[in-house]
Amino acid sequence: MWGQPSRARSRFKALALSALVIMRLQTKKPAIAAQSHLVSMLGLQDNPLAIALVRGGGILMAVWLMKAAIDGVPRSLEQAALLDGLSPFQVAVKVILPLAAPGIAAAFLLEFASAWNSFLLPLLFLSSESRMTVALGIDRFLSGYGVEPGPLMAFTLLVSLPLLVLFPRMLVAALAPFARGDSGVRKAAS
Repeated sequence: MWGQPSRARSRFKALALSALVIMRLQTKKPAIAAQSHLVSMLGLQDNPLAIALVRGGGILMAVWLMKAAIDGVPRSLEQAALLDGLSPFQVAVKVILPLAAPGIAAAFLLEFASAWNSFLLPLLFLSSESRMTVALGIDRFLSGYGVEPGPLMAFTLLVSLPLLVLFPRMLVAALAPFARGDSGVRKAAS
């Protein structure tokens, strides 16, 4: 069954999940020197791919949230869908994913907001003006000569617009089946 790997019993499952939590809890600042050395060894200085590579460890929280969302789907719904003749893939698409959509949306939004607001990694790994992120752009308004509050506030509003637009839309889309009262399950059974 598609949701089974998340729910499977294994000797190493508790160890793997504990390792994920420990990796998430460790501070990132001591690892920056090693990450910087890795980026220079790979020749990825001033390359956005370096940030994606280093941020790869940041998806642990998203994995944890999606696991919890999938585990939250009752097994009885999966079994009922299988008895109704759905294949394991159809069960995943028509039963599990619609019910886990709010958790998956939350994981996406958290990771998007974290990447969008990332400051330290782009500051360390990107040097050319054309590759700088919006968070670094805000920092450019702050100089030793003072702050221009008008342009700074305007740029800050522009930077926050994607998050202000994305959060409510995804929240409404993820919760719409629950507002209708069907949770997307009736569609799967038919």
